[in-house]
Amino acid sequence: MSTREETKEEAPPEEPMPSTLADIPIHPMIQKALDRHRRDLPELLKTHRYQWVAYHGDQRLEFGRTKHKLYRKYLDRGLPRAELLVLGVEPGMFDDDELDPSEWADI
Repeated sequence: MSTREETKEEAPPEEPMPSTLADIPIHPMIQKALDRHRRDLPELLKTHRYQWVAYHGDQRLEFGRTKHKLYRKYLDRGLPRAELLVLGVEPGMFDDDELDPSEWADI
């Protein structure tokens, strides 16, 4: 047996690193869009329920019936993908403790 084989020790198996979505950095324009949508959602549920809405940062661009068409429209106009976000207007988008479901009762 060679010296190399004699000193070779088995390394313990590597444990996978835990990962969460919170570990992934979010582009500032996407974060602004999420913040705006979160703030506006109670009102949007009254006026645009089950539609899609496109954002460029905290600027609301347009409502539409399909997510795909809104993405295509604004990507074709040159908005960077990393700065464009299209979200649905529907109950339960965010944690229940952040939005008051009683605001949706009369809709």
